[in-house]
Amino acid sequence: MRICSALLIALLSININIPLAVACDPSFTLANYTPWTIRDVYTRETGDDGWSNEQLGESTVLAPQHQITLNFYDVSAERFDIKLVMADGRQEVWGNVGLCDVDTVSIRFNDDTGKFNAVWE
Repeated sequence: MRICSALLIALLSININIPLAVACDPSFTLANYTPWTIRDVYTRETGDDGWSNEQLGESTVLAPQHQITLNFYDVSAERFDIKLVMADGRQEVWGNVGLCDVDTVSIRFNDDTGKFNAVWE
């Protein structure tokens, strides 16, 4: 019993640096449930000024009723801003989005309000 107590005291006295928060994987599937093609998707860490490179790729668009997975690597932030640009030039921005626990972002258009909505699933 004395050996176990001494071992416990020794272990508790060791200074171990364990990070309190681990960066998440903000990758997600973007689903387009609007009647318009999404031409461009940009992201940035919340608080940054500039937008990322276009996420879909130069020759890729997201047609209505389709989805695509957006992967992020070497990212330390947990909050992001997302900007969508439709084929007709319309833009929509959602700010300070927590993507750590999101698998799918579904984009819809509300005919009554004339606004885009994002559902984080």
